Amino acid sequence: MKAAALFLMFIGTFLTQTFAQTVSLSPTPTATTFVGGKITFTATTANVGAPITFTWNVSGGNVPTGNSGTKEITFPSAGTFTISVTASGTQGTVTSATTTVTVFQPNLYSAPLSGAIRAYKINETTGAILNGPVNVVTPAVTTYALGKNKVNLNDAFGCLYYIKSTGTNDGVATIYAVKPDGTGNTQVGTIDMNGSSLDELGFVRLGFYAGKGYIIAGSGTNIYFASFQGNGINAISNKSTPVQLTVAAPGRASDFSSGDLAITAGGTLYAVASINSGNTYIYTLDDINNPSVITRRWTLQSNNGTFGDNVNGIAWTQSGSMHLSASNGLYFVDQTTANSGNGTVQATLISSSSTLSDLASDATPAETTLPISFGELTVKKASKGATVTWTTLSESNNDYFVVERSTDGINYVTAGTVKGAGNSNVKQIYNFNDATLSATQVVYYRIRQVDLDRKQNLSSTVSLRLDGIRIKNYTAYPNPFTSVLKLQLESAAPETVNIRLSNAAGQVVKTLVVGLQKGNNAIILSGLESVKPGFYFLEMISSEGIQTQKIFKQ
Repeated sequence: MKAAALFLMFIGTFLTQTFAQTVSLSPTPTATTFVGGKITFTATTANVGAPITFTWNVSGGNVPTGNSGTKEITFPSAGTFTISVTASGTQGTVTSATTTVTVFQPNLYSAPLSGAIRAYKINETTGAILNGPVNVVTPAVTTYALGKNKVNLNDAFGCLYYIKSTGTNDGVATIYAVKPDGTGNTQVGTIDMNGSSLDELGFVRLGFYAGKGYIIAGSGTNIYFASFQGNGINAISNKSTPVQLTVAAPGRASDFSSGDLAITAGGTLYAVASINSGNTYIYTLDDINNPSVITRRWTLQSNNGTFGDNVNGIAWTQSGSMHLSASNGLYFVDQTTANSGNGTVQATLISSSSTLSDLASDATPAETTLPISFGELTVKKASKGATVTWTTLSESNNDYFVVERSTDGINYVTAGTVKGAGNSNVKQIYNFNDATLSATQVVYYRIRQVDLDRKQNLSSTVSLRLDGIRIKNYTAYPNPFTSVLKLQLESAAPETVNIRLSNAAGQVVKTLVVGLQKGNNAIILSGLESVKPGFYFLEMISSEGIQTQKIFKQ
């Protein structure tokens, strides 16, 4: 009996020392941070016998010296890194499971309603979030605005800047700066936006261009503008004398209840002005070096019908598209489809959130997303050929239009040119008669607008069936979709069509061949759960050609 008891005790001790000797690592199995970011790892173990020595192994990153069970590791470059730890004691040595760390270079930042400034990496073409959000730093004060400077001689880090939010500011903007790694969070200066006036500024927003910060601020009755030189976490300098902007009719200073600003490489300031639970507009200030008149250009609309209470942030991508933050999430305006007609620009929800108050990036695209506001574009049969009619609701620096024609919806030729109005804030109507049509069933038209500086912008596409329209009222929903798409259309006769879903790179991810009946048709495109989030093109290919709709997968 004693021998058996001793044997069982030995087996129990062996099992305890062999199988209970594990070390746990937190966070695990994965973690994400931005370049320059820090992650604190904690290792714990038992049954290796005190004192315990922890040995850390990192395939990259900056590991402090010492053998404690807690390490704050800095990651100085983008990439994928592996963290592991070994625990040694008087009763043995064990190695933990590993943690894989993804480190990304941010190209978008958001300010919070409360909490930390966050970093993201986004796809510049589709607007989709690739990495993040990851917390960077908690602002020293509640923020009105967020801006991101580029690295330059005066700001070697390319700092983030934000402005203190307060209901009692007497017209003064108080500015803070912080390095992109979250260090050096400090106040760097103030600007009295409205001089001797003590009007409180309920609207204050910030953007950067060529190393300088630009502020627009509103009291509800007036809009003010000023600039300063960003010097990193040192005091700002070269502060301009603030000016009061003229708001061109039908715009109003009261439009600026919320919103933000961003500046192109050409020095044009785009400002979003959002009325709480009301309309949202995009304004432009054409020359930030000679600020005078700010003009309402377009009405901003969301693809899901609402921005919640308001839109409060805007940030460029380098390609010329833009992100918007609203009270109900993060939106994207694609430069290739920005001009949606009727003076409106549509934004697509890409991420639901109720914690965003502002956005920032250091992108300054060479071409503007919205060089002209196209209204309606139509084509109809004429006694000789076809007549193309289009309207513009606003024009800026517009030289002329090129009317382009296609018989397949892919390859276009020039049908003719029409002189533009140059600069205009009122509706303009243009017509072009194309009398040189060849024998074809369907003809497609689009308008290419050319600026005085030769920047170009394309309208949407319209088509005319010369022997009568066969398929019409084509629509797809929901947009955004998750696992199922529903298509509705009306066909004048039975026909077989191909449905094709392609990603932004042109890769086909889903196809379907459908036989249409005369009249209304409903088509279900299912099995889309595995389709990756992002923008897609839904094409319906029929005898009339291709009808395309851009949609988004959540």
